[in-house]
Amino acid sequence: GGGHQRSSDREEATEFAGANLSLIGSIRIISPVTAKNYRRIIDELRQQGSLRPLTPQESNTRIAAVPAGTYFYVYGFQLVNDGELAEFIVGRDRGTDRHHFELQKLPDGEVVLLGFATTEDALKFDYYSKRYGPTPKLTPTPVGEHDVLLVLPLEMLGVITSEDLQLGTERVSTLSTAVLPKE
Repeated sequence: GGGHQRSSDREEATEFAGANLSLIGSIRIISPVTAKNYRRIIDELRQQGSLRPLTPQESNTRIAAVPAGTYFYVYGFQLVNDGELAEFIVGRDRGTDRHHFELQKLPDGEVVLLGFATTEDALKFDYYSKRYGPTPKLTPTPVGEHDVLLVLPLEMLGVITSEDLQLGTERVSTLSTAVLPKE
């Protein structure tokens, strides 16, 4: 999508389903997201984009073939790539919410990944691509200190790696990625 460039990429936070929504460029950041308000926030995001679940016929197809205006799930390690947007298969069923990430194909065809980061990682996200070092770890749902929801345009992401981690009592799939520097 287009959109005008600002001198500062960061915008003021606005209220969103009882949490705060701010923007860094085209990355939406919503916090805090807890087990309590998680469903409400996800529902609100889906309603905002007028998104519907996939039909059984649309499920288990390549992401390119999925209609715009839908949401669906991908197992964490299926998103692993070498910087190319993989033609992975998406499904309508979440399976386990500790391992499946929600993706949304917005009405304009843009695909976004929903991932949860720690506050510290989320704040670094906008300049991670310009530095070396470990990239933020994203979880598919809020768990432990991962209470900041990042809505990340898939095409902005570089290399994606996946690792299963023990976070407290939970075994969770995590994704590490960085936002590609603007051309």
